[in-house]
Amino acid sequence: MSGVNKFMDPEISVVILCFKAGQRVYGYIEKIVKLLNHSIPYWEIILVGNYFENTNDDTPDIVKEIASKNNSIKAIAMPKEGMMGWDARSGLGMATGKYICIIDGDE
Repeated sequence: MSGVNKFMDPEISVVILCFKAGQRVYGYIEKIVKLLNHSIPYWEIILVGNYFENTNDDTPDIVKEIASKNNSIKAIAMPKEGMMGWDARSGLGMATGKYICIIDGDE
């Protein structure tokens, strides 16, 4: 079994900062999921797609779509109130894993 189990907390939460990553998120997340499935029985991914309002950034919609297809993936996409540190805190606040890592999501 892989990903989140409703009876067990995730061993690791991987917070991925996806600011303006757009379509690149798909392939990147696919690689991360494969790695986690191979290595860790219970995990979660938090995709942070925060955005500046009135821009043409499709990242918020992409991270929400990815999360809607996998119960082990959560997405957050809010209008930005800060820069990278604010994004990181947004994602870390959603993490429930025993261990937490944060990585940049634009490869």
